[in-house]
Amino acid sequence: MESPRVIRYYQYLTDNLMELYQRGYQPSELRLFLDGFLSALRHSDLDLADVNSIEERASSFLYQVQDIAPYLETEPQTY
Repeated sequence: MESPRVIRYYQYLTDNLMELYQRGYQPSELRLFLDGFLSALRHSDLDLADVNSIEERASSFLYQVQDIAPYLETEPQTY
């Protein structure tokens, strides 16, 4: 990932995955969010190689979040 635009998409995606995880969404729901985001990117003007790179890295990130998130100190969400 070298393009600033691709990096921004990846950062936006991972930030949202973390937020959803902290709000209590299940891994299967996070995967649906990831799949929908990637589907939208596939219909954008990004190169398919860039979308595949985002997919690989975001999938890896998602699995890491599930492994380390229980150890993260988070403040309770109040709405």
